[in-house]
Amino acid sequence: MDINIIKECNRLAADGKITFPEVVEKFMAAGIERYHIDFVWGSNIYYWPNGDVHVEPAHKFNVAENLDKQKIAATVAEIQQGKINYTQFVEKITTAGCSHYYAALTGKRVIYSGRNGDSHTEFFPGSK
Repeated sequence: MDINIIKECNRLAADGKITFPEVVEKFMAAGIERYHIDFVWGSNIYYWPNGDVHVEPAHKFNVAENLDKQKIAATVAEIQQGKINYTQFVEKITTAGCSHYYAALTGKRVIYSGRNGDSHTEFFPGSK
């Protein structure tokens, strides 16, 4: 379990110097199977297939009450097209009601969830 990869990717993402596909590639090379970003609690949790888990503290955000699935999908498209960076992405999805997301790297999808239990799934490009 190399948490330095996590710290490096988080720093590069916050600085807008790495894309989501690059993060996925680095995390998978480090053996990370999935991760969970919680904007309300302010934590990022990383999971390995052998049961190892690592928690990184993160910023807390005020999250809109209702999940706007259309805004989530549009924001995902913007970051995939390189129109926004990760910091802008987080601002937009929390404003659109995303309280947390779960990235299943081996499942090639991200599940965005809201405060009321609503969810929206986005598959990695070319994986569905």
